[in-house]
Amino acid sequence: MTKRIYTLMFLIVLAIGFIHAQGQEHMKFMGIPLNGTINQFQTKLSTKSVTVDVATNKTIGVGCRAFKGSFSGKDAQIFVYYDESSKVVYRAKAVIQSSDEDICDNNYNYFVNMLSTKYSDAEIERGEQDGHESISFFVPNDELAVYKYLGTIDVYRSNYYSISYSIHVDYTDTLNKIKHENRNMDDL
Repeated sequence: MTKRIYTLMFLIVLAIGFIHAQGQEHMKFMGIPLNGTINQFQTKLSTKSVTVDVATNKTIGVGCRAFKGSFSGKDAQIFVYYDESSKVVYRAKAVIQSSDEDICDNNYNYFVNMLSTKYSDAEIERGEQDGHESISFFVPNDELAVYKYLGTIDVYRSNYYSISYSIHVDYTDTLNKIKHENRNMDDL
């Protein structure tokens, strides 16, 4: 009798864990979870009037797909990164370009302020990239999960010979990035 109870309890715990794993929350980019295949993600982006950037896609390799569209009201190039084997998305970023450094600085401050408001419970780490301040938001995972963070959002500037300035708003999903890295480790 006790053996049956233990077996039943074990199966219930296993089923709950399986259901929980299936419903794992993912980091969202433009309201779209960083999960599913690149083609599924592209379909969801297209509902937001984001289009494939054919010219840029000819210059980048497999594992990344480029798009054009609007991100938080600003014209942007959007790059979506996916695992080459499973095709599962794990990262997406918007790049907002400007020919004026002051506009670029204003865009940086805009995104940092907006993200600080939206993710007020995130841990923040400040750093430097290309001689400019950068910031990382570590978004906590509200679910009981193995990983402390749902994902990260990095905001940083880059410039091209003082001719073009860019702001990068870079989202990474923890769970799918780890799966991607583990798949790459299998090759070693």
